[in-house]
Amino acid sequence: MRTEDFFMAISSINLTSHLISFLYMNKSDVPETHSRHLASRAQFKTFCKLNADKKVTFFELHCLSFDYMYFLWKK
Repeated sequence: MRTEDFFMAISSINLTSHLISFLYMNKSDVPETHSRHLASRAQFKTFCKLNADKKVTFFELHCLSFDYMYFLWKK
């Protein structure tokens, strides 16, 4: 196992937590650092519409966000 794999796994968990908070998908208290970044009403409606059509929308959003995060990290 490479050391980078461990950090990528932790980053994925953190990214998932942020996405869940961003899309109002959590029932518990939102950490202060997450509450600054919440989806607008239009963004949330778009996500709900896409998710109603295809249940893997959240996973696709996570993959795209993870790819972008990795791009920024390599840059």
